[in-house]
Parts: sequence; structure tokens; C-alpha cells
Amino acid sequence: MQRKRQAMNTDNPPVHDASHSDAEADDAGDAEPNTDILAAEKKPAESKIWKLKIVLLVFVLFVTIFSRAKNRSAIIQDVIASSFKDDFPNSLLQEEALDWLVNEDPAKLAVDTNPTTLLERYIAVLFYFANHGDCWSNSSRWLTSNAVCSWSGLECNDQGVLTTMNLTKMNLCTCVLPSFCLVGQIPSELAVLTNLEYLSLPSNNLSGPIPSELGLLTELTYLDLWVDALRGPIPSELGLLTKITHLDLADNALTGSVPSELHHNPGLYLEGNSFTNCEEFKALCVCCG
Repeated sequence: MQRKRQAMNTDNPPVHDASHSDAEADDAGDAEPNTDILAAEKKPAESKIWKLKIVLLVFVLFVTIFSRAKNRSAIIQDVIASSFKDDFPNSLLQEEALDWLVNEDPAKLAVDTNPTTLLERYIAVLFYFANHGDCWSNSSRWLTSNAVCSWSGLECNDQGVLTTMNLTKMNLCTCVLPSFCLVGQIPSELAVLTNLEYLSLPSNNLSGPIPSELGLLTELTYLDLWVDALRGPIPSELGLLTKITHLDLADNALTGSVPSELHHNPGLYLEGNSFTNCEEFKALCVCCG
């Protein structure tokens, strides 16, 4: 009986299920996707990622550069503001000079530049703008990358500190016609140049009042404002200039009384003005023309 069953099994081999084989083949195909198709799909994705990385890198660089420029501007402004009692900047003139120093100065001074150097350069630029320097007869060396010590009419001591402004006959005005000028004024900001010893601005058609702040230039020994167009009274603060040996305010349009603090200054020149108390000290100085 057992042999008969084995024979029957031999005569009837297992039937192959074609549909089952096809399904297995399909499953095998799903398990092993086409690598060419995947590679083609992967390339656009990688390209998008690289583009995003480039955009992000450019953005980071822009933010970094902008932040550094903003920090540089803030640092320079703080350095200069430390020399002013009032809010800074508080005028269009101060803003214009600061903008030039931060954004247009060919020297591109670093934020760790000596504060005195930054301040002197700023005040020189401010003076240039206040008096329309682009029309001066000798402004070729101003607003260059060189140190202010080499700018026309400016001199420094051996330590590189600005001590002299000698702008005699610089024609500090804006000329509309050869015989007509729009005059400038003496900026009060000059007072922060506390190391200044020599200030000479004669024959320049400077108008307006004499700034009382000039009395803060206590190292000043020479002040010449002869033959300008200055008006108003002499500020009593000039009496604080105890080192001064030459004070020439002659041939302007000054009025009022001469401060008593100046009565005994042997180097005082005031002729050509309209003072009310000239006779009080006429014998002590050249006063009335």
C-alpha cells in the first residue's frame, strides 16, 4: 500500500501556479526599483538644496557686512559724541560731516583709530562744509586720504596733534559771480579742538557772531579774525584765553562794549568796529580807527 502511494505521487507531479509566479515577479520588481529613475529624481532635489544654500550664504554675508558697517558707524559716532555736551549730531552740518567721515572718507579710518585723530578729522571736515570748501582758492589737499596735518593751512606738532589752523585769504565762501559770495560762519564746533594754539582766519568774509565757545580753546595763543564780516558783541568768554598774546578782531562789524576781561591785553586789535566803551582802554590797545 505504501509503495502504491509513492508511485501515485511520482505519476502526478505538483502543478506549477503561473499566476503565483507572476505575482512574485511583480513583488521582486517592487523591491528592487530602477536606480536610473531614482538618480534622475534626485538631481533636481540636490540642485534646489544647493540653490537654497547659496541664497542663505549670500544673505548671511549681507547681514554680516551690514552689521559691521552699522557697528563702525555707531562706534565712530560715539567717539565724536563724547566731546559734545549736547545730543550728537544735532544739526544738518554735523550729520553731513559725520556721514562723510563714516561713508565717504577715502582713508577709511578703523574704529580703533586714536580718538583725537578721529575728532580732529571730523572738525576739519565740518569746517570745510560750513564754509563751502569746494570753492576755496586752495583746497586741493582737503578731504583726501592723507592725515589732516597735510591739508592746506593745517599743521600738527611732533606728536601728530592738530595745533594750527592758518587759513589766511583762503576765500572761505561760495562764489556765485567773481565779485559776489555767499559767506560762511565760524562753527562753534571748533571749540572741541582743545589742543589748538594758533587760529588765523582773516580776510575770508566770515559772517555771523564770534562763537562764545572759542573761549574753551584755553591753549590758544594767537587768534586772528581781521577783515571779516563778523557781527554782534565780543563774547566775554574770550577773556578765558589767558595764554593769548595776539587777538585781532579789527575791521569787522562788531558792536556793543568790549568785555572788561580783555582790557589789559597788549595784543588786542579792535579798530574798524563800533564799540561803546572804546575810550575806557584806548591807551592800552589799538582800539578805535
